[in-house]
Amino acid sequence: MELELVEKHIEHQVQATELVNALTQLSVCSIGEFQLNMKIKKALHQAKTSKHIVPILIDNTKETTVGQENKEFVSPDGWKRFGIKVADNGTAFNAKWGSWHIAYHGTKGQHVPFILTSGLCVAIQQYSTSKNNQTIFLSPSIEYMAHPQHTRIWRHIQKDDGKCRYYQLVFQCRVNPEAVGDPKSETLLQETYKITRVDKDFCNEELEWFIKANAAAKEFIHDNIICYGLMIRVIDCHPYDLPILSWWKNTDCGEY
Repeated sequence: MELELVEKHIEHQVQATELVNALTQLSVCSIGEFQLNMKIKKALHQAKTSKHIVPILIDNTKETTVGQENKEFVSPDGWKRFGIKVADNGTAFNAKWGSWHIAYHGTKGQHVPFILTSGLCVAIQQYSTSKNNQTIFLSPSIEYMAHPQHTRIWRHIQKDDGKCRYYQLVFQCRVNPEAVGDPKSETLLQETYKITRVDKDFCNEELEWFIKANAAAKEFIHDNIICYGLMIRVIDCHPYDLPILSWWKNTDCGEY
């Protein structure tokens, strides 16, 4: 059994390496051109994309689409969405998850294969009152979850023009409303900048969601959270120069 687990871990790392390599080359809108390895590619289906913000490297037009839950849906500005096939069709998706909240989970690239195959990781949070009290951290705001503290940023220098581009990957989830406790306030802004609005669509006081889960209760995770989309952003300038990310300057970002 131990050998089997090691082999699976190695396989996940190989898949992740290929995905990260593909991520650094992403500058197109077609999943066929997004060079995912075949195992991960089979788990995905192309979904509609928001094409709205400059200087993000996607088309500069806005597209309104109908999502799997059969409701009008517009991807967050500047993000390219790849849907993870979790249901046979929109009707089946809507019947099971249509009324659940949309939330985002930030993670590093090497966790992608695990999340695609096994659901979200459970992490022990510092705020927990017990060592056995474990939680999954999400946010209704993709911009809050995309902060470097929650989501890795890849830097890649283009060989043709020497330009540095930045890449991000965030997971789009549906969350059972009954599993979400009271929202918590943001914890990223420095004290002197607490009045800065992080996301125009959400109040700062509701940006952090924690879902408690016993580490042994994997069924709880699968019954209350479904990861159904990969959100990818390619930034064609330094992130500080992008207006939507100006609030990062008022946080402790560190190097990325």
